[in-house]
Amino acid sequence: MRSAAETGISLIAASPREVVIGRATEYVSAQTWQRLTRSWSGRRCSALAKLARTILDAQDRLREGLAEVTDRTLELLNRSSIERQFAAELVRRLPLPTVGENLIATARGLQVTGIVVCVAESRPLTECACFTDVVRVEGQDKVKSLITAGMADWAGLATIDTR
Repeated sequence: MRSAAETGISLIAASPREVVIGRATEYVSAQTWQRLTRSWSGRRCSALAKLARTILDAQDRLREGLAEVTDRTLELLNRSSIERQFAAELVRRLPLPTVGENLIATARGLQVTGIVVCVAESRPLTECACFTDVVRVEGQDKVKSLITAGMADWAGLATIDTR
């Protein structure tokens, strides 16, 4: 975790804090940003981390639901089990256009916001809930991708899937 934290801090330090704030305020109002960051705490970061993970997990549940609907529909159409299995696996693995991308971008935006605000508030990344959640669940490489994408256009955050 410590190694991941050092990498995260160096990536954030390489780009001014204002860059991330500018990216965030392209998608939320300045008033919302100020309200979010004005009284930043570990509790607020934990709430963002939990919300982001819930959104990412919801996408998986959505895929499972669509796979089940696909399977049942094809069963009603008297398709073979291999055809149903093939279709269900495609549904589980193909990107969910728009909805899936928006879910991922939203969750990743929450995570990168938490990480950057924790750094700006001089909180150790090892105590940042958004940071530790990504490292614990997805690994150090995902954190690098997330922070790098957070410095660019946030629409690109949709490409940082959980797989």
